[in-house]
Amino acid sequence: MLIIDTHCHAGKNWFEPIETLEFQMDRCGVSGAVLIQHGGTYDNDYLFAAAANRPGRFKVVVLVDPASADPLGDLTRFAEAGASGVRLSPHQDYRTPHRHDIWKKAGELGLVVSSLGKPAEFAADDFKRLSDTCGDTRIVIEHLASVGIADPPYREFEAALESARCGNIAIKVPGLA
Repeated sequence: MLIIDTHCHAGKNWFEPIETLEFQMDRCGVSGAVLIQHGGTYDNDYLFAAAANRPGRFKVVVLVDPASADPLGDLTRFAEAGASGVRLSPHQDYRTPHRHDIWKKAGELGLVVSSLGKPAEFAADDFKRLSDTCGDTRIVIEHLASVGIADPPYREFEAALESARCGNIAIKVPGLA
């Protein structure tokens, strides 16, 4: 059976190095993994090198620095370098003419958006507009829309789950440890 881990972090400054992740994958029979860049790290070279040194084993989801003067150019360069996706948050602003431009550009480049946020952000009308405006962009909401972080009565969480009814949105179910 082919097993792919769809959400792994590895790094030199946070989380474990790629060699440790790969050792664990081998022990558990995991064939491949999606390397998700961790928050605050905008240098994606380590993940690209890991993927290049192990062809077919890893896919890379990058972060674009919100302070960049050319975030759309950065995203294009990352796609050309082999990125499979980009990690974006609904509340994050970039230096683009319109708030949703980077989400649209990801779709144009064939990149999947892996989105981390809070239930309220995914339940908001702005996120609904974003998903409608960026209908060609595949969006994967991470961590079951932050289940476990929300407080009862979970109305925002339930509304966030409703977003998965859109054809271009899916939700990742995290490990159940």
